[in-house]
Parts: sequence; C-alpha cells; structure tokens
Amino acid sequence: MNIQYSKKKEEMRKDPVMDLMVKAKDFAQNQSQILLIVVGVVLVSLVGYWAYNGMQKDKLSKAQDVFGKAMIAYEKNDFSAATSAFKEVIESYPQSPHAAMSAFLLGDIGAKMNNFDDAISWYEKASRKASKTSFIEGAALEGLATNYESKGDIPKAIECFEKAAADPSIAYRTSSIRWKLALLNEEIKQYDKALSYCSQIVSDTSAQMFRQKAENLKIEIENKKAL
Repeated sequence: MNIQYSKKKEEMRKDPVMDLMVKAKDFAQNQSQILLIVVGVVLVSLVGYWAYNGMQKDKLSKAQDVFGKAMIAYEKNDFSAATSAFKEVIESYPQSPHAAMSAFLLGDIGAKMNNFDDAISWYEKASRKASKTSFIEGAALEGLATNYESKGDIPKAIECFEKAAADPSIAYRTSSIRWKLALLNEEIKQYDKALSYCSQIVSDTSAQMFRQKAENLKIEIENKKAL
C-alpha cells in the first residue's frame, strides 16, 4: 500500500500541468509586490493624464475668455484695452492657439497706429508662434511686407511678399501679393521680375481684379525698357 501511494505521489510530482500551476502560484507570490507597484504606477499615470487634460481644458477656456474680451475691445477700436488683453493671452497662455492670433492682431493694431517697428515685431512673433497648418504665418508675412514697405525698406518688403506668395495657406491672396511684387519690382527698376509677376497674373484665371492692371503695367515696363 505504501509503495503504491508513493508511486502516485511521484507521478503527481512529474505531472507538467501540476508543475506549471505550482510555478505560477510561486511566481504570483514572489512578484506580488512588483505587480502592486506596476498597478499603482498605471493608476497614477491615468489620474495624472486626466488631471493634465483637465488643466489644459481649463487653460484653453481661460484663454478663450480673455481673447474674447480682447476681440470685443478690438472691434470697438478700443486699442488700449485690446492691446492689454491680447498681451495677457500671449503671456499667460503662450501654448494656446489664441496666442498666435493675438500677436497677429497686435501687429495689426501697430500698423493702424503707424507704429511700424512695433507692428513688425508682433508680426514676427505671430509668424513664429503660428501652426504650419494655419493661415496666420502667411498673413503675418504679408503684414511684415506691408510694414517694411511703409518704412521704405523695399528690398525687405519684396522678400516678405515673396515668402507670403509661396505660402499655400493664403492662396486666396496670391494674385494680390503678386500685384504688389510687380509694382515694387517696377519701382526699383527690376523690370524683368516685374514683367514675370505681371505675366503670372495675366495667366491666372482667378486674378480677374488684377489682370487688366497687369496688362497695362506690362506695356509701361516694355516702353521703359525700349528707351
């Protein structure tokens, strides 16, 4: 009887299923502390993620509120109050999408007040802050070009207009920008470049507002070149 019992016991010891179960139990007991730590880290990460999202939403909501107040003042031409609020958006919520637009509108306010250097500074900030998928970078480049032109820095104005013309996010402004480039190049006697922009306008079916002007300028430039 004892021998038979011992054989069964020996067979159980060699049973692979039982062996696996024992090992699994031992592993769970030995690793229970680690498993608890892992679970704890996951829970803390989830709580942190939810808290971070909540904070981001709260910041975005606050940025929207301040930006909304700034826009109301801007629409009323209360540029002092608008400037203060736009600056608050940029300083307090620099990562929000409202920061780039605030910088752009501060540039616009500077231009309206004939503070061209101030306008240029803000347009440069707007261009740096802008998302590559937004229109703000291209619009800021056009703003820069206009203010450099107002200052009399025609080469710099041309440089910025050329960058703006190449920006697909403001493609609806391309014909207008090309017209400015034609005029500015004609002004500094870069006739071939001016003629090139005129030709681009004439061949552009969406540039009806500027096609006749471009045709006329081409004739003027050809006459000047013939002298």
